Amino acid sequence: MDEKTEQLRDIFIEVADEDTVTERQEESPGTLSGGSDERRVYDIIERMRDRYPFRIDVANEGLYRVATAFYDDEDDETIAAELGTDEETITLARLDLHLLNDDDREFSFDLEVVRNGLNEDRSVEEIAEELDADVVSVDRARAVVEAENEMRRASYRFRDEFDALLADGDLSQRLTESAKEDGLDDATEGIETNTSF
Repeated sequence: MDEKTEQLRDIFIEVADEDTVTERQEESPGTLSGGSDERRVYDIIERMRDRYPFRIDVANEGLYRVATAFYDDEDDETIAAELGTDEETITLARLDLHLLNDDDREFSFDLEVVRNGLNEDRSVEEIAEELDADVVSVDRARAVVEAENEMRRASYRFRDEFDALLADGDLSQRLTESAKEDGLDDATEGIETNTSF
């Protein structure tokens, strides 16, 4: 147990006046009724915060709402109105959680140019000039590319965990397969193979 965990355990024991800090999971996976899956969603968010620099400052409660709303097919505008913020904040929070949808990849320019520019350590302004596009759109495309890169490096683990907790079975599989296919397409684009058997 690390020092932070020990401190939290001590605080819990002091406040709860009990020696046990774990409880049995009695809910079946995929339900949020008893709160155990809710805790697991918060755990995913915490682990992601520890691993990645989040692009946007949203409290865990807000990120939890973003995640559950994503799987309820609510759009960013609706969530933003509910949380009293703007749509761009919700979109960036969703990208921080690796919850991309097909619309996130839709731009008036080729996303691959942005990906290549970032790989060459070019600035957003330089890429925007090359694409003759506005800096705000290219910056958003950068956030999408970075989220996709994080997802690939983590082998889609966090997205898979969200899917297991929050998505309907068939929908979960379709969303995950779609994200992985898009990621593999992007990663293998331009690779030539000359294999003979």
